[in-house]
Amino acid sequence: PSFLQSDFSKITRSLEQKNHSVSLHPFINFRGQILVGEFLFPIQKFSFRQKANFVFIENFPTNSFPKIEIVLERSGSIFNVKEFKIHPSDNGVQGEILYTRLFFAIADMKKCSLHFKDIDFPPFNFGFSEIPLQDMKVILYRAKLFRKLGFIERVFEKTKINVPENITPNEAQQIEILFRGLTEGEFTNPSDSFVTIYNYKVSKSDLQNNFLFSKREFSLEFNEKFFILGQFFEVGKVVIRVEKASVANPRKIRNVKENEVIDELRLNVFDSQIRYTFEKYNNAERLSKNKQKLKRFRDLLQNEEPNFLVSLLDESLAEIDDKSAIETLEALLQYYDFPDRFSVLKPKLQKNQWKVPIALTYPKQEPILLADAFVDMRTGKVEMEISFDELLKKGKKKAKEVFSIA
Repeated sequence: PSFLQSDFSKITRSLEQKNHSVSLHPFINFRGQILVGEFLFPIQKFSFRQKANFVFIENFPTNSFPKIEIVLERSGSIFNVKEFKIHPSDNGVQGEILYTRLFFAIADMKKCSLHFKDIDFPPFNFGFSEIPLQDMKVILYRAKLFRKLGFIERVFEKTKINVPENITPNEAQQIEILFRGLTEGEFTNPSDSFVTIYNYKVSKSDLQNNFLFSKREFSLEFNEKFFILGQFFEVGKVVIRVEKASVANPRKIRNVKENEVIDELRLNVFDSQIRYTFEKYNNAERLSKNKQKLKRFRDLLQNEEPNFLVSLLDESLAEIDDKSAIETLEALLQYYDFPDRFSVLKPKLQKNQWKVPIALTYPKQEPILLADAFVDMRTGKVEMEISFDELLKKGKKKAKEVFSIA
């Protein structure tokens, strides 16, 4: 996603001018403070500049607090708010955390006020309408991403991440993998239905098991540093396992030999799952230390922001949607060689998982429900109501009973 400034201009109501004892000069610097709910915005330097019927107000942030820019237009005794914008004041992770905290404070309270600290002038009170849902979703994702990066910075104390204007989906996925590696050691993460393994070395076992044309487990390990957002992270050896996969481009590499390195091995991942083991952190002592660090980080956030922002640390950056849930079940049916008449129906969301019906379908016939599968929104892990063997037997029995088909 592209992360830009938040523009409240179109949802800000007019600001009524009040009587005051001191006239403001065309340009002044003053100490001021923005108050919005429980958000603790420190007293900072502001500038107030008046030109014709316009008033321009901006702060000069310290300690990574957000930048605020306000433009007012006078119309009689009313100041119309032409612009009200906030955005991160720097490209650091802490600036992004504070920015999203202020955004949701404004979204929740629907009002804020600017208080003048060293001049005799009444506060400016701003009111806001409802923020569009899509804007809320974008900033919520952003809040989740940067709180996880905030914890990563705490583990790698000497590494400071410079946030680019754009963060790609692949970079977000790498952030999620590193965060879970530090806090879990070993875990399963959702993947695309196709993945590419680079520099895959062909083993004797691969050739003996006809790896180019079989469904099987693939694994590899690497000791290279994690590279995320322009920074290297030393994490030690990482083992990657793809348990249910097949080679997607076998004919292009069919003449490979033992110990030959395949530059790009493309795999069809039937269950959309990749298992990661961060060996350096997959032990009780390391995990205990990192979990203590995570708790301290949570406690710090808890003292400064609402629970729903803190709880974003528990949510995945790549949650499974209904389309992905369907594709995963369809691929698993293919993996286990189910006939085409076994179909995946439209899933329903239940708490944090997709309930996916599997049924027999025939032209001009109502689907015959056989069983439900449950796909975890966070991990993509599939839990079956009955096993795939039982599902196949049940389907064949139903087909024979209803349609006289063996």
